Amino acid sequence: MKVKNEDFLKTVSKAYDHPAIILFRSFELRALADLISLHDFDGPVLDIGCGEGNIAKSLFLDKLDYGIDLSQSELDKAKLLGAYDNLICADATNLPFKNESMGAVFSNSVIEHIPDNERVLSEAGRVLKKGGFFIFSSPTKSFSDLLFFTKLLELMGLRKLAVSYKNKRNKMLNHYHLYDHLIYNEKLKPYGMEVIDYRYYLDNRSMMLWDFYAALGFFFRSIPLVNEMRLPLWLKYLFVKSISKLYYGRAFCSDFNRAGSAAILARKV
Repeated sequence: MKVKNEDFLKTVSKAYDHPAIILFRSFELRALADLISLHDFDGPVLDIGCGEGNIAKSLFLDKLDYGIDLSQSELDKAKLLGAYDNLICADATNLPFKNESMGAVFSNSVIEHIPDNERVLSEAGRVLKKGGFFIFSSPTKSFSDLLFFTKLLELMGLRKLAVSYKNKRNKMLNHYHLYDHLIYNEKLKPYGMEVIDYRYYLDNRSMMLWDFYAALGFFFRSIPLVNEMRLPLWLKYLFVKSISKLYYGRAFCSDFNRAGSAAILARKV
């Protein structure tokens, strides 16, 4: 499982128009690539919640062995991209694989959306071979506190509204679990895994910009006709330019209490 050595901001900006998606995905891919590149992995490799396959196609040099997702329409798109050898419509809480059959399990921004988080961790541990790796990314416990409008409302002294905004955003994003690597380490232990490495990304400024751009997206999607228009190239250039200052200068965050998301690597012992 080898990762590409490339500028992920350029890669993502070619695939997406929405500035919030460009920001989040480019930082995410860079963190995952940096984390994965430092370790050696055996196969087979399973991607839990593979979606349409854009992440695997952008991140890895070669096809992954298996991709699973609950959405058949997403799997149909993934098949066209050719990022996997095998695609299966399956539930992450009930993986259709034998015990200790995988050398690595990968999951990008998926497990925070699944209510039965413990069951997903249990299944990842079950299908992993001893010495195998579980690589995943997920928003952290600080995610909601770092949002632009959370900080704005708090600055205005509107703390109840700030709490309401945080709750609403997490509900909109289907966030059920927001943890740091320390909490995940404790949650993984019962399933024979331990966290051995991690990368935190999306610091205070990056998270504020992401939330602001996301709000712009909601606003423009509410306007008839504008919702169907592609972003003008000159405007997209300005958005990417503003993101690049953070991407090239502040990609990772040393203080995990001040980071909005994390890429975590655990090993089955």
